[in-house]
Formats: sequence, structure tokens, C-alpha cells
Amino acid sequence: MAHALDCRPLLCQFIQDEPLAALEADLPLLSNVARFDALVALAWHVRQRDSTRALALAHEALQLLPLLDIGAAQARRATARLYLVQGEVKILFAALEEAERLLQSAAQLFESLGDAVGQGDAAWLLATLALDRGSMVDTFAALESARTYYARAADVDRLQACMARTLAYEAFRDAGAAAIRLQAQFPANFEYPAGVHTWVASAQANVAVLTDDMGRATGRCLEVFDAALQSGQVRQALVAVNNAGECFAKLGDLDAALLWSERALSVAHAAA
Repeated sequence: MAHALDCRPLLCQFIQDEPLAALEADLPLLSNVARFDALVALAWHVRQRDSTRALALAHEALQLLPLLDIGAAQARRATARLYLVQGEVKILFAALEEAERLLQSAAQLFESLGDAVGQGDAAWLLATLALDRGSMVDTFAALESARTYYARAADVDRLQACMARTLAYEAFRDAGAAAIRLQAQFPANFEYPAGVHTWVASAQANVAVLTDDMGRATGRCLEVFDAALQSGQVRQALVAVNNAGECFAKLGDLDAALLWSERALSVAHAAA
């Protein structure tokens, strides 16, 4: 018999491997609304881990939706979340115009529902889109929108990730100022969830690179790589591992540089 599934906690921004494996194990046992909820959650959390599977899960969910007796608001919220999945995959494969259309559609649906978390997630991805288009002005504007929505929703993990991501990019403008803000907003020796730590360590790594502290930069890049993979942020894991390779090369360890470059290629192939 299918059992009820509460997927609300599983629609956090990032999830680690253990709860994701539990959700995967539950999926064959579920049907109807419970299966639909699980499909949405799984598609969301494998969007970077396995883009092809994410699209297949999203497709199944959208095919199932008209057959279910659920409220209009729930249906629109789930549809918007699936648009975000599809939009992020489009970004990963550089189909930026299609990505923008999907992300804007999701943002409009979330706005109609008054869903601040959803609006923030759409803005987070619009920041990625702007970054790939080379517009840092639009990137910072989108991140500021995301920060506002996450604050409104009182979603601490999303808010911290957004603040840290902003500092990771601000380091390129003024590494010294970014370092001061990092110390103030993210105290040393404080443990953060993997999804947040990915961006805190990214900001620390950028500051270290830009202040020629290659030893520290290398360590932080490897921290980013581990935390990003744990939380399903494969794109940032690839950025980190490539940066780690460059750091090793600058330190004169060419064998390690080659090793990490090969690791990056392996991770990219697995996620496609």
C-alpha cells in the first residue's frame, strides 16, 4: 500500500546523499499524490547530480499531474518547482533563452501564490543565468532579490547560502572588503550545512586566490568540492576542482594538478 509522504522538508534548497537515497528507496512504494510529491522532490534534488534523470522525473510528474485530485495551489506550486528543474538543466547545457523562459514562468507562478521561497529560488537561478551571460550587475541584482525573498520566508539556510554566494562574487571586486564581511557574517570554526558551506568556502577560496595565499586557496577549493558534491551542487564542485588544479599548478605540484583536472572531467560526465 502506498503511504503518505511529506515532501516539504525535502524541498529545501540542497539535500545531502543520505536523505536523497531514502527518498529514492521510497519511490517504488508510492502511488498517486504521494508518488507525485516524491517525483517533484527527486527531480529537484538530482537536477545537477543527474540532469537526464531530473528531466525524466519532471516529465513523469507533469504527465501524472492531470490525473490527480489535488488543489489548484498545490498543482501550481509543484509545476513552478518543475519549471525551475527544467530551467536549471537548460542553464547547465547553455540553452539560456529557454532557461530564462522557464525561470520567469516559475517566478510568476510563485508570485501568484505568495511563495517567497519559490520566488527566491527562481531569483537564485536567474543570478546563475546572468552570470553565464557575463552580466555581474544583473547577477548581484538577482542575488539581492533572492536574499530579500529568503529573509521574508525566514529560511535561514537559503539566506546564508545567498549571502555567502554574494561574497564569493564580491571578492573579485574587493577581496579585502569581502574578507572582512566574511569574518563578520560567517565566524571561523562554526559548522554550516553542506549547502551553505559550499558557498562560504567558495568565498574564502576566492579571497585567498586574489590575495596570493595559494596554500589556503587550495584547501578551501577542496572543501568546496566535497561540500558541493554532498549537497548536489555539481556545477560549483566543478568550478572548485578546476580552481584547485590551477592552485596546485601554481604551487608547482603538477601531478596533483593533473589528478584534479581528471577528477573534474569524471564528475562532469557522471552528471550529464
